Amino acid sequence: MEGRIPDRYPWLRGAGDIRVSEDEWLSVGSRLGIHDAGASPLTFVALFSHLERHERAYPIATAPVTLPDLLLALVHMGPDGQVYWAQRLQG
Repeated sequence: MEGRIPDRYPWLRGAGDIRVSEDEWLSVGSRLGIHDAGASPLTFVALFSHLERHERAYPIATAPVTLPDLLLALVHMGPDGQVYWAQRLQG
């Protein structure tokens, strides 16, 4: 369902899966979904592995990371995967 996010908001293309081949997709874990209306406040924690440039087969987030490197957005999706809206919060 998250694959629909970049269809409507191309600036959020990192929220979708990466196509590896015709029938294979890769999820790089670059998004967090909260499905509980009572889940507030939220704390975001992300770990970025350090990979040498030659080890990076796909465009995934790796260390070192600085705040300007990050994009934080809030996306509201419906129960059937419909994307209602997205708001850029950082980056």
